Order: sequence, then C-alpha cells, then structure tokens
Amino acid sequence: MSDQFSVGESRVTQTGEVSVVSAPIRLGDREFSVWFRVTGATVSADSNAFLAATLIPAMKGAGALNLSGQVSPGLLSNSSTIQSIIHKWFPEFKKIPVTTGGFEDSVPPSGERGVGCFFSAGVDSYYTLLKHQADITHIIYVHGFDIWLHEEAFRFSVLNEIRRVAESFGKPLIFVETNIHEFSDQFTDWGLHYFGSALASVALLLAPQLRTVYVPSSCAYDELFPWGSHPLLDPMWSTESLQIVHDGSEASRTEKVTMIAQSEIALQTLRVCLDRRDGAYNCGHCEKCIRTMINLRLSGIPDDRASFNRPLDLDAVSNFRFNNEHALVFARDNLRSAMLNGDEELAAALQQAIDRFEQRLLVNRIETELPKLSRSKYWQSLTGRLFPKIPPDYRKWALVELLKEQLKDWDRAIAKGKIHKTWTALNK
Repeated sequence: MSDQFSVGESRVTQTGEVSVVSAPIRLGDREFSVWFRVTGATVSADSNAFLAATLIPAMKGAGALNLSGQVSPGLLSNSSTIQSIIHKWFPEFKKIPVTTGGFEDSVPPSGERGVGCFFSAGVDSYYTLLKHQADITHIIYVHGFDIWLHEEAFRFSVLNEIRRVAESFGKPLIFVETNIHEFSDQFTDWGLHYFGSALASVALLLAPQLRTVYVPSSCAYDELFPWGSHPLLDPMWSTESLQIVHDGSEASRTEKVTMIAQSEIALQTLRVCLDRRDGAYNCGHCEKCIRTMINLRLSGIPDDRASFNRPLDLDAVSNFRFNNEHALVFARDNLRSAMLNGDEELAAALQQAIDRFEQRLLVNRIETELPKLSRSKYWQSLTGRLFPKIPPDYRKWALVELLKEQLKDWDRAIAKGKIHKTWTALNK
C-alpha cells in the first residue's frame, strides 16, 4: 500500500434543475472519476462528499489519502475515529494519513435548510419516514445504490412509485444518480464495509439544502454487528453544518412492519426485493421478500393488500437456505414473534429452516477445527444420516461427545487442546 489515493478538486456543472458534481481520483497509474447527478437540490462544491466516498477504499487500497479541495475540520477530525472503528472490525483495512487542501470557513444558516430522509420504499426507510414525517421536509432517492445504473427500465418503475409516495406525503423529492457503487466495488464489499459512507457522501453533497439527514437503520440495537451503516459510524460523518442521524434501531423489523401496516400507500409501494426476478417489483421468492411477507403475516396483513405478486408459501419458508448469519438474525426475530402470536404453522416452518442452517454452521465449524476427521467416511455418515436425527437442543453435546470418542487414540495433551478449541468454536 505504498501508493496514495489522490482526489482532485470537485467540479460542479449546472443544466437547468440538474447539477453534476464530479472529482478525478488517482491511485498509482489507475484513474477513476466519481460523479453525482442531482435533481431538486442545491449542491456543495467542497470535498466533504469525496472524503466520505474515498476514505474506506483508501484504507484498503492505498497508504494515504490526499484531497485537493477543502473539507470540514470536524469531519477530518472524525475521520480518525471512523478509521479506528473500521480497522477494529476489519483489520485488513489499515489506518492511513489523510491530508486536504484546507478547511471550510463558512457554515450556512441552519434555519434556511430542511431535513432529509434517504428513502428506497423499503421497510427501514418507510419506518423512518412515518416516524418523522412532521419533521422531514425532503425525501432523497438514490439510483446507483441498490439498483445498478444500467437497469434503466426497473429504475423508471421504482422512481414512479417513489414520486407517488413523495406526492402522497407532500414532500419534495431529491433524486440522485451516482456511479459510486461501481467505484467502491473495486476495493470494498458494498454492504459489509461501505454503503453507510456512500449514503454519507450524498448527504454531505446536499448540505447547502439540508441541515439534517436521516439514515434509516438496518438492525435493531440487540441485533447489531459490524456493517457498513451503523449507529457508531453514521453520525461520525457529520460536519459543523450537517447532522447525519442513524435512525430506527430502537425497533425490530417486525415492529417496523407493524407501523408500516397502518399506511395504505406504504403497503401499496413497499419495495424490499434485491433479486428482481423477471423484473418484478418484489419477486416473492428471495430472502428479503419472504422475510417481509412473514412480517406482514405477523402484523395481520392479508397477502393481497401488500406489494407482492404471490402469497406466502410456508413450504418455501421451511425449505429456505439462508445465505449468512445476518439473515439468521431476522429469522430468529420472526420466530419469536410467531410464537408470541400463536402462529404454530409459521413457527414450525421457521424453526425447520433455522435448524437446518444451524446444523450447517456447526458442521462447518467442526470441519474447520478438524479437517482430517471431516474428510473421513465416518464424518460423512455422521453428518449425512445421524446428525439430522438428533434433537436440536442436544446437537452441541452430541458432537462434543462424538469428538471425544474419535480423539481417544490421540496423544492426551493434543486431544485435550483439540477438544477445548472445538468446544470454544461451537459456543462462539
């Protein structure tokens, strides 16, 4: 990481109501250009947005970050704390020096500016909009985050729905297009590392228009894990003139959907799908669709009232394969709610899907700890036929006891160390 990220001064061009802000970026012999196209708002010409856009990629791909333009002294100071958090979560991201072309010397009067809310028509953003609708003056929709720039037809259909929402709530829409996702993917994982700073870059760009911007939360406080948007990170992107607020972590996803279920326009336009199978607004098959359809069922919402083109299939729930432990967090929340609601059929389907995923996690951990054993015919027989028949509450105990038997012939000291290590892994 000997090279540094060099970010040139931002350039603003205006055509009617559309402002385009861009900056050249260089890393060694590689050149990039990050741009934002904004409709419906006044934009900033400083480099705050580009500090947010490049800091985390620079931590992964360079030894330093230099911005030619001026930035907020508070944001520059906070960038050290942001780096500390990211490095602690993800050690492969190294702390680096950040230099700039100077500091901003003026702060616009806050009374002349509004309050914005990032809005995608998803559960999190609808919750924040409904919760703060009296305070929010502008809705911000960004194309290029969860919908790729080349997906113009799908973008058009989503934008029409979001315009309908903005009109229904009486809020002006700020529409932003950007290529920041394509840039960041060369250095970071969008969800795990980066999308919070991408949201911050747009918020900072809109500082002349807004004094506060709400970032809807991804998780409740009791579900938090290292993630690109987080209550520790998002407020750190604020400046002397702009407050960025991470909002909604006091509510679980089920609680958010319960609030959304009280709004007819929200039910009609709710959009959660990342799969977009066959161009559907909500495919009804992916993890996010199924998760949200479960939330709606738990809130007592009939299938035909929401924006899904198929009913919830409990067989699909019980056979669903979660992609990661993050999805498991939401499944467990839904299981608790189903049990409290007395929805035995849904609870049984969720429990079956959760048991299957937890079995895979346990097997993977054992295979990691004891690769030689995991390659044996005994282990294949165990995990393929015996293990699924063990009641879920006894699986950890059974695995440890079986491992002890397998390790008997090993040297006692080695065996003791292996058992302790395996037990620690199983109880993480």
